Amino acid sequence: MATTQVSPPTTQRKSRRTWLAPLVLFVCAVAVYALTIVRTHYSADIWTANFASWHLATTGNPWVVGIPFPVFDHNPLRGEWFLQANGHTVIGRAPGVIAVQLPAYLIASPARMSLVPGALTAAVLTA
Repeated sequence: MATTQVSPPTTQRKSRRTWLAPLVLFVCAVAVYALTIVRTHYSADIWTANFASWHLATTGNPWVVGIPFPVFDHNPLRGEWFLQANGHTVIGRAPGVIAVQLPAYLIASPARMSLVPGALTAAVLTA
């Protein structure tokens, strides 16, 4: 009776197997989070972060001088969202929150402000 030798899996095959399961889990998590993104109903926190990223990506500068924000005009917390820096008005969010969304807004380059690129970035980061 002849026996056949089964060769052990190659190192390349083993390494492919070790990252395949986490990759599939990551892709599934991104898909689930992406299906639940906010498109219209949002908080001032979400909107200001996304607006700052979109504005920076489309104009190249962070200044929001002269842009009307009617929702915030009579808001007692307006000073929390809009700050004065060197004589300019800027969105008062942490730079990392704005910077992490910039690639999505640069790639999507929507003509109008949209929450979708920032929300998809959040889905990927959460996954």
